[in-house]
Amino acid sequence: MIKKGILAVAVSSVTAAGFAWDLPPSDPLYQYQWHLKNTGQTAFAENPGVAGYDVNVEPAHARGIHGVGITVHVVDDGLDAGHEDLVARVVPGSFNYATGSNDPSPTHYNDSHGTSVAGIIGATGWNGVGVRGVAPRVNLYGSNFLATDFDRDTYSQGQALFESILAQGRNAQAGVYNQSFGITLGWLEVPVAEQDLFDEVRKVGYFNGRGGFGALHIKSAGNGYRYTREPENGFYYLGQYDEFAETRNHNLPVKPAAEDYNNASFYNTVVSATNASGKRSSYSSTGSAVIFAAPGGEYGTEFPAHVTTDPYGCDRGAARLDNSRATTFEDGSHPENVNCDYRNTMNGTSSAAPNASGVAALVMSANHALSARDVRHIMAVTATPIDLEQPGVPLTFRQADGSVVSYDALPGWQTNGAGMPFHSYYGFGQVNAGKAVELALTANTFLPPLLETAWIPLIDELPVPDATLSGSTLRLPFNQDLIVEAVQLEMDIVHERPLDLAIELISPAGTRSVLLSPRSGMVGGDGEFTAKRLIIHNFYGENLQGEWQLVVRDTSADTVELQMLDLSTGERTLTPVANNSVDGALRNVKMRLFGHQQQGAAL
Repeated sequence: MIKKGILAVAVSSVTAAGFAWDLPPSDPLYQYQWHLKNTGQTAFAENPGVAGYDVNVEPAHARGIHGVGITVHVVDDGLDAGHEDLVARVVPGSFNYATGSNDPSPTHYNDSHGTSVAGIIGATGWNGVGVRGVAPRVNLYGSNFLATDFDRDTYSQGQALFESILAQGRNAQAGVYNQSFGITLGWLEVPVAEQDLFDEVRKVGYFNGRGGFGALHIKSAGNGYRYTREPENGFYYLGQYDEFAETRNHNLPVKPAAEDYNNASFYNTVVSATNASGKRSSYSSTGSAVIFAAPGGEYGTEFPAHVTTDPYGCDRGAARLDNSRATTFEDGSHPENVNCDYRNTMNGTSSAAPNASGVAALVMSANHALSARDVRHIMAVTATPIDLEQPGVPLTFRQADGSVVSYDALPGWQTNGAGMPFHSYYGFGQVNAGKAVELALTANTFLPPLLETAWIPLIDELPVPDATLSGSTLRLPFNQDLIVEAVQLEMDIVHERPLDLAIELISPAGTRSVLLSPRSGMVGGDGEFTAKRLIIHNFYGENLQGEWQLVVRDTSADTVELQMLDLSTGERTLTPVANNSVDGALRNVKMRLFGHQQQGAAL
């Protein structure tokens, strides 16, 4: 049985006496919000979910913890500030980058994303209309930088704008920044100086936001498990074709969370998505960058998505009359949604992030003295491991000598040396609002001060022999007494077919983390990737002391066929790619550590 370990501070017994645990759901659409209380409802989809898989928010609400006094900044494509379920939550300070005004409402009729995200976080509760947010009394800021000249595929101008917002401290009082967006292209070349700038800006907010207690930057892991979008070339990359595999890409993620360089920042909290049946959402990116999971749902037609807010009226948003994909709940014909103010198709890790943001706001509201780092710690140690029988993903491949071997390409659940469970799909588990709030009420401080090392050079070049299970191993002895919170690696990758690569790190306690799973979307280009950063959370709570191992493998000796989908014609094609002619290498490998000294140790 998986159990939380040494980092889980003992929770004082709290009696339920005096608490109204079953508050009346006076919000009429609350009954469909499976992410808040999953009773096995369909949420207007064809099939139901499985009861019990939700964020367990009712115990927190019953305590009177609703997010009061906490502000969440919804960084998105707009937030309908006049919506009946949001108007009481939106507070001064929002900014519209398209119009220069303080009204963050969408400027394009098709923009609904930010309004739906805001509803998941903080739609007003118990007001007799619509839905309820995870934190139904939270303050909401909106900024619609996604609706300006933001480049959704490269983060170029828009990302710089977003980081400048944080740097200027426009919303320095915000406790949470919700970032329901990500890179849709593959592995971008981002200069080290730019990556450092983004890290430094988030770091300032992480420690100095919310009046000095710090802000969490909560971010979607990405929606690329099954494909990645390459709009510049007019196609989707669907992964590798294998006539013997039941599903494409050998069941491995086409686009791991690691492909978005912002996911490699310690100061971002990366969230994967689960569905209403307590499994990984079919699209959700995964990997060692994920800290915990939250409900994202499926698409709302066959299986439930989120019922949440949509811009007011039947001529705007996703729920509008001229949207051919609108469901019968969204097209104005449903008696509970005649004004098209709500939708039932909001999904993605874009929905998982606001669920986590809402829970973070509840924890902060329960105990305003907690630092942002303590809040993230609480959410990690109280997260609920789900889908416990999920075995991970094995990969069978032919080695260079012709033999066929099996590789544990994506591990299933494992418990690390500190007693913390971790899965590449779910991080430490699904966020649990009730347990997180209960723990937050027991103390004001949970972690000693953060220690962040400088970059530590490890090796100039680590060769990658072609198609061998043994691969190449770099042994790393450490003598320092440091409790690890995260490990970050930076490297140059040189390989003619980098999608063959599997990179993993093994701790002295034997915990194994796959930082880069094989069969990824590392396609195109010249096979050289500079200063790629990867982050690992699997070792949370383990001691640094001992020998670590960095292992890199090449996992194919064969010609592979890449599946492409032409966006203009809908035609699928198979593109053969020969095996690399020379061995690859990892170069200029560096490591950076984040952690703290043992409780009670002298600093």
